[in-house]
Amino acid sequence: MDGQETSSDAALATGLIGRLHVRFYNDTMCSYDSSERRPFYGSWLGWTERYPNASVFVGLPAAWNAASDGWVNPASFVFDVVPLVQGTPNYGGVMLWNRYFDKRSSYGFTIKGMV
Repeated sequence: MDGQETSSDAALATGLIGRLHVRFYNDTMCSYDSSERRPFYGSWLGWTERYPNASVFVGLPAAWNAASDGWVNPASFVFDVVPLVQGTPNYGGVMLWNRYFDKRSSYGFTIKGMV
């Protein structure tokens, strides 16, 4: 951003929004990549530290073809991503894009008991 505050920044700054569903896909600056986790984790910490009173949810594609990047297979998500984010006090859970792909891939069902 160029330093200008957007209306969504202003709304989030009020502290009245209790849940943030953050998209960590379709953006190489924050998408999870097992070979380089720092961009994802840095972005995650940015959201959780900036909005400490909100529950922050990790938004991921529910299938490999649901987004251009950011796909994390369920096993990697549970063993690699969850340990990174779950220790954050305002970790809220997972948001999957979208229901159509989730029904076809069973991603949500696969990770449900582990997040």
